[in-house]
Amino acid sequence: MFIVRKIVLLLTLTFILFATSDCTKYPTKPNEGKKDEVQSELYQLHVFIDEMHNKHGFDKEYLTDIFADVSIERVEKAGNASIRAIPRGRFNWYAYRDNMVNDRRTSQGVEYFKRNKDSLIAAEKRFGVPSYIVVSILGIETNYGTVRMRYNALEALYALSFIETRRASYFKKELEAFLVLSKKLNQDPTLFRSSYAGALGIPQFMPSNIDRYGIDGDHDGYIDIINNHKDAIFSTANYLSSYGWKKGQPIIEKVTVNSAKSKSYSKYISRSACKSGKKYSVNKLKNAGVIFSKSTPIHNNLKGKLLKVGIGNDKYEYYVAFDNLCVIMRYNNSLGYSMAVNYLGGRMAKNINPRTRAFTGHETVIKTK
Repeated sequence: MFIVRKIVLLLTLTFILFATSDCTKYPTKPNEGKKDEVQSELYQLHVFIDEMHNKHGFDKEYLTDIFADVSIERVEKAGNASIRAIPRGRFNWYAYRDNMVNDRRTSQGVEYFKRNKDSLIAAEKRFGVPSYIVVSILGIETNYGTVRMRYNALEALYALSFIETRRASYFKKELEAFLVLSKKLNQDPTLFRSSYAGALGIPQFMPSNIDRYGIDGDHDGYIDIINNHKDAIFSTANYLSSYGWKKGQPIIEKVTVNSAKSKSYSKYISRSACKSGKKYSVNKLKNAGVIFSKSTPIHNNLKGKLLKVGIGNDKYEYYVAFDNLCVIMRYNNSLGYSMAVNYLGGRMAKNINPRTRAFTGHETVIKTK
């Protein structure tokens, strides 16, 4: 089937390119309802190839050839992976936490810090993002760069652009950025490995984010977040800084509530940590019966959102989320992910000499229980 598909794709795209080679506009779109899925896929691919030629000077025959080598079986596998990745069911923080954070990942993070201490300290000094947050993200994303990506990047992005099209417009832009990146690096785009969504490298950046936030941490003239840990560290810190990381402010605080004041504090509970809902000052929440830990004082004027977080069996814990949590959620739009980053970071920080500059206690209040 793969050989047949390749021949059909080559013949079809070659015919389209020949038929429209002297045209200044795209060919008229075929009548709706008369094209099967493969034809629709080929038409969209032709438009994409034409745009890549006009915008970036890519050779049309070259793109036709590399896309002809895309395996439909692997493409469908990547597309199905994206569907399975959609979270379902009620959120359980404890289950999510225990799946993402364990003793081994914590100890590996401590060792990673020791190996990359100078780079981490330099990145924290430059961008103001605590090192334990950077290390934690790299640990959760790729186990500190040790996990081999399961998917071919070209095929994954192809699947999400032309097969599984829930966010086709977004992924076509990422496919465009990926091809431009491979051209800039003078590397074969068919050899890159990625996540099911086309994320690349140690910090799992989408291709467009490599261009926006990638940093040449070791000043060798190249931004390489796939193999170069210093570049990955600086790029991750730059990403968080660019989205408004507030140095010295907390991320998320576990709190308790005064059950006698349920009518008071319940009206301040937000359904979303970042997207919607109003932020309230720590002082206002305290007056409503929200109890903060005395061991981690937070300024009364600082504003956050009160969250009721499920922990399984219809039980809940309460947390107050601050702006820095929302910065982490710009990395991955998941409350569980951002809480896990903070939780893992806290576990690692407990095993690092507190006199190490990268783990200064005033940077961010850490809750590990």
